[in-house]
Amino acid sequence: MSILATTDSTLTSTMLSNIKPTIYQPTVAYFCMEYGIDQSLRMYAGGLGILAGDYVKAAGSLKLPMVGIGLLYKYGYYDQIIGSNGQVAIQYTQRHYNFIKDTGIRVTVQVHGHDVRVAAYELPSNIFGTCPLYLLSTDIPENDDLSKSITHSLYEGIQATRLAQEVVLGVGGVKVLRALGQRIDVYHFNEGHAVLAGFELINDLILQGMSFEEAYKEVRSKIVFTTHTPVKAGNEEHPLDLMFKMTCFPSTINYEQAKAIGGEPFNMTVAGLKLSRIANGVSQLHGEVARQMWSWVDTASPIIAITNAIYRESWQDNEFAEAKTPEVAVKRKDEMRSELTEYISEQMGILLDKDVLTICWARRFADYKRPWLILKDKERLRKLLEEKKIQLIFAGKPHPDARDAHELFNQISLLSRELPGMVILPGYEIALSRILKQGSDIWLNCPRRPLEASGTSGMSASLNGSLHFSTFDGWWVEGYIPGQTGWVIGDDKVPETTEEQDQKDYESMMKTLENEIIPMFYSNKAEWGRRMLMAKTMAESQFTSNRMILEYYARLYSNHEGIALSSKIL
Repeated sequence: MSILATTDSTLTSTMLSNIKPTIYQPTVAYFCMEYGIDQSLRMYAGGLGILAGDYVKAAGSLKLPMVGIGLLYKYGYYDQIIGSNGQVAIQYTQRHYNFIKDTGIRVTVQVHGHDVRVAAYELPSNIFGTCPLYLLSTDIPENDDLSKSITHSLYEGIQATRLAQEVVLGVGGVKVLRALGQRIDVYHFNEGHAVLAGFELINDLILQGMSFEEAYKEVRSKIVFTTHTPVKAGNEEHPLDLMFKMTCFPSTINYEQAKAIGGEPFNMTVAGLKLSRIANGVSQLHGEVARQMWSWVDTASPIIAITNAIYRESWQDNEFAEAKTPEVAVKRKDEMRSELTEYISEQMGILLDKDVLTICWARRFADYKRPWLILKDKERLRKLLEEKKIQLIFAGKPHPDARDAHELFNQISLLSRELPGMVILPGYEIALSRILKQGSDIWLNCPRRPLEASGTSGMSASLNGSLHFSTFDGWWVEGYIPGQTGWVIGDDKVPETTEEQDQKDYESMMKTLENEIIPMFYSNKAEWGRRMLMAKTMAESQFTSNRMILEYYARLYSNHEGIALSSKIL
């Protein structure tokens, strides 16, 4: 059965103009494991972090009452290099940030039954234009070496270390807000990493004399939750016994109470849905998918849909932003493509052609995202490359512990040495992402539907006239206008087998590429320029973070429809 997206929750510009100032009154604490704010601040791995970074920038630019809570990683996420053998390698580099201020605040959390001191640092709003952001670290002299290592690297593969990080983020975050004297009306958990904050809030009220049921009901009225992925591996689970061993829960919470909220194994997304008054998916289609996916969770909060967006000022080329005619758009794109090919020659020693249709696939490497789809028929692709009808750029970081994804990267890396006009770039981070989105002509996105929750990279590519060529998934269900903003791979049906879906989508992709995209690029520049302008206008009007954050304030933070939910969970 086809999964159809709803469209009732996208705010129009007219609706936004009618939002009353009173909706801005709630003071929000935004918890997230990673923030992609600037290339200089290596605290992000991928899409979740980029979204969070753009979100706190929007809060800062609109001067909304919000504070962010995150972790300060000594080594950040890993640095990715390609060795002389064509294989990917991982390095960790210690970071020193002279623009982050020590607040002097120290709080104590329990990890594995031991006291761990947590320091709070502030990223001042004037550095990158964000709302105030407090970053927590255990790498301070008061701690032993093991405790110091908790905040060394983002997304540690060791389960106990991951739980320790989530204790610091959730429990430590609540304690830091208390130490700051910060009044918080709404706690926003952006993904399940922060759900332990909910138990700390319950603990506070129990210590004040409330029963667990009373405290749970009160805390739930103040929490909202965002779920980001329908992929099972992206919804974190841990053995409940291990979580108690790691002191993830305060002594006022017993095993049965924790199990009633998160289950056994303890699922962080389930806990987020049970701890919050209302939740959201991150595109209209994902909202529908999430409602179906989590429909079995008793007393889960209602899941609405608020589509992700991007902070325009961080991603859009200034000159392209001013383009008003197809001729000007094509001219600026030619210049940006030339800048991209020059960058690649400098970085990789590979000469691409500044006049050839440039296709880019760039995002986290994972099998369901199918970076290999365009490579299914190597000889068919070779012909397009040798005839200089296209050139192809890949970039992306697998999770450090995802061996299959690293092997996939290596295979494509070796293939790029064989095929002309094809390159794979290491170190896919903010600066490289901006260059690729501005210089490419086609932004290729081919996940298996409906596994792409949103996919914001296509939004920022569209801002720069890199036309989106994607499966009908995530935000593209809303952004695609036939004959205007880009192209669709496949349709909205989900075949019975992945093999059937892969083959069907491959044939659709190649047919569109060979019969529509390539002929238009070389033979009808006026139409190509018109579509670039349409894509830019679409992204500017619907998918910028000011719209997104105002929608969160109107529909999640100030909306109390979830408060009436039953709080009985035992």
